Amino acid sequence: MKNAEEGTVVMVRKVRIDGVATNMGMIVGAGIGGAVGSVAVPVETQTTVQQTGPDTISINSSSNVNENRAAMAVGTAVGSVVGRKVEKALTAKLAQEITIAMDGGETISVVQEYEEPGFYENERVKILTGRMGESVVYHANYDPNADPETNAYLIPEDEELEGDFEPVSW
Repeated sequence: MKNAEEGTVVMVRKVRIDGVATNMGMIVGAGIGGAVGSVAVPVETQTTVQQTGPDTISINSSSNVNENRAAMAVGTAVGSVVGRKVEKALTAKLAQEITIAMDGGETISVVQEYEEPGFYENERVKILTGRMGESVVYHANYDPNADPETNAYLIPEDEELEGDFEPVSW
């Protein structure tokens, strides 16, 4: 059940809806950071053979595996932080804060994602408010229950129809 009301837009502001930073951005960032750290300091092993006496040979081996591990750890830590920030930036949305003088006398403000055409001051609008209090603003001449291409009535997914309907062909 939705409550439908009408009103007039008194003010419109461009705003930004913050993006979300989930663990996915952190995990992907950590993986990329760790890989970059590993490539930045590749594991190298050096072996030297040295004759120290007539019958004595010395073989020395050294590796930078600890430096490689440190670079991977730093890359993973930095990547996880950067990954979260990148995900948050990529999921942010341009929005409008629409202040509306309702026909009933009250004034409300609704923030919703920006879609063309945007809203403007002194425009008549419809506001649909759901059971949970969430409101959506529509242009006064827009019917949210009709398909914009065919103008056919759209049936909400949570409603069941009784009876059989024949397909319509034009």
